[in-house]
Amino acid sequence: MMNMPEVKVGIVAVSRDCFPESLSTDRRKAVVEAYRAKYGAGEELYECPVCIVESEIHMLQALEDVKKAGCNALVVYLGNFGPEIAVDSQIDYEWERIPHFYTPFYVYQYATGFSAAVAISSGILKGDGQVLRGYRKFLEGGCSQTPVDLLKLCGVDLSTPEPIEKALDVFRELLDQFEKEGGLS
Repeated sequence: MMNMPEVKVGIVAVSRDCFPESLSTDRRKAVVEAYRAKYGAGEELYECPVCIVESEIHMLQALEDVKKAGCNALVVYLGNFGPEIAVDSQIDYEWERIPHFYTPFYVYQYATGFSAAVAISSGILKGDGQVLRGYRKFLEGGCSQTPVDLLKLCGVDLSTPEPIEKALDVFRELLDQFEKEGGLS
């Protein structure tokens, strides 16, 4: 066929750090094998050996690898959930019970992250240039410091109650606005 671009697809496995990496890599291999069994062993599919496990470093390594392999398209495959998971009638009620909420510090991580995000975004939306510059340094900081120290670059000190209190103030304002606009009527 004329005027068809040549495509070389890189397939990269992604995993959550709470799952064994092998789940994703084994499933990535199975997807590639199934593709090749159906369509033949073409050069148009490249299996990236790097598995991204919630890490910017892994992501950059995978991108470098697929670039070196000459890929011009990318498939990111989340392999933590596969066909061996049984779906039963109880799944309809899963929303009522989320067991990982009871894992130590699980909800705490979301609450502190949300509190930090509210503090940073409030400063940026108010036009505070120091917060904006600090946020850029925070993003550039990567893993060079602890998260608590990186947040201090933005003016957020999680060792004090202030960020949590600011987040609660925003929540109160949103509830007030919700009630003024008619609530759940």
